[in-house]
Amino acid sequence: MIYLSSLLIGFSFILLGCPASNNPASFNNPYPYLSQWGSSGTGNGNFSCPEGVAINSAGTTVYVVDLNNARVEIFSATGTYHGQWGSSGSGPGSFIGPTAVAVNSAGTTVYVANTGCQRIDYFSPTGTYLGTWGSSGTASGDFQNPEGIAVNSSGTTVYVTDSGNNRVEYFDPLGNYLGQWGGSGTGSGDFSGPVGVAINSSGTTVYVTDSGNNRVEYFDSLGDYLGQWGGSGSGNGNFASPYGVGINPASAKVYVVDKANQRVQYFSSTGSYLGQWGGSGDKNGSFTNPLYLAVNSAGTTVYVTDSGNNRVEYFTAP
Repeated sequence: MIYLSSLLIGFSFILLGCPASNNPASFNNPYPYLSQWGSSGTGNGNFSCPEGVAINSAGTTVYVVDLNNARVEIFSATGTYHGQWGSSGSGPGSFIGPTAVAVNSAGTTVYVANTGCQRIDYFSPTGTYLGTWGSSGTASGDFQNPEGIAVNSSGTTVYVTDSGNNRVEYFDPLGNYLGQWGGSGTGSGDFSGPVGVAINSSGTTVYVTDSGNNRVEYFDSLGDYLGQWGGSGSGNGNFASPYGVGINPASAKVYVVDKANQRVQYFSSTGSYLGQWGGSGDKNGSFTNPLYLAVNSAGTTVYVTDSGNNRVEYFTAP
């Protein structure tokens, strides 16, 4: 049994608030903006710091983690409210500071990083609780602030960024531990607070935002280091606390939420800079503390959680 006193170990960074941003950069905007939904509150379709976002493979259903309301909300692809689940607590189906969400390609299972509870919970597409794995610690299969989560296209492997332990762990769909990689540091394959994780459509390459080192690293499916790009700053291809990451299955472009620069940048599969959009503010296409993103399976639309503005914005995928 997991006890609440142990669940809160290493959880001081959440404290019912969105991760803070630094001084933002500004850019011409909006470039690919389509629309948005959401506002501050506790009602249906409202948010209090939206974090993770995921889309089913049919492109019909969008799942959004509503951090401070301790729930997952369900929407259509254009933001029509369809339902929700969750409440504050440590019991089955409850959350403490949930962050990320992922859905398998079959659309049958939704995985949620229940960060304050130091575990992964999984559910049916409508929120029926199915199971959980993980506990607070440093051993294989344990977590210290699981932040990002992604499922490969075959549904056989779930990758989790174990931020406090500076590693990526991977599991089978029921949470049986398969392996891990990483360690604290600045060298190739090391991490300093990894957050986002995404897998290409063939399942061969895993991308991780190494937030504290202001870079993106990429690996093969078993964690062998392949390369990296980035660096601290606000110029093209630089980052200030990169957060969520997503891959366009049609073009293999890699989209990265550059949180403190208030923008999304996109790159080739090996990190060549291609473009960006965003800017600080609350106008259409602007951001205040963007966190996670998701790309639909057709590769046509990018969804971004604009946490400081308590909304989800979506864009034409460049």
